Amino acid sequence: MPCFFKNNRDMIYVFMGVCGCGKTTIGMEFARRMGIQFFDADDFYPNENIVKMSKGYPLTDEDRVGWLKTLGESIGKWSLDGSVVLACSALKRSHRETLELKGRNKVVYVFLDGATELLKQRISNRVDHFMKEEMLSGQLDELERPENALRVEIDRPVADVVSFIVKELYR
Repeated sequence: MPCFFKNNRDMIYVFMGVCGCGKTTIGMEFARRMGIQFFDADDFYPNENIVKMSKGYPLTDEDRVGWLKTLGESIGKWSLDGSVVLACSALKRSHRETLELKGRNKVVYVFLDGATELLKQRISNRVDHFMKEEMLSGQLDELERPENALRVEIDRPVADVVSFIVKELYR
């Protein structure tokens, strides 16, 4: 497990993982508890990416280039203003490297990890989300597990998961 510092002020917390892991739900609760701003990377997708995923087609790295660059630029701006939380899949090392370009040394990854059956169940319970259950296996295949991240099991209630994250980041 990576070493976290007692004072993680002015950090960009990237809550990452595959679809259904709770990036938005857990990230929002962490941000609320810490009194910092929350952003969802889904809100930064160009419309053509959302349309593609809504039709059940996975994004390619080529599809993600502009989106990741925009997120990286945003991280650079946010890192000047204090701490924020970003919910973002950040599936590959190359994706994370793009995100860090402008905010290097200020990005902390929280990798939300869980059993495939739990992820499928969560996705099937969603209403009006463009990511479909059939896209999960592709994301799991594409996932390059981060080496320098706080890995968190998601099989507990949200409040317990967030308490664990706070305890681990600020111990």
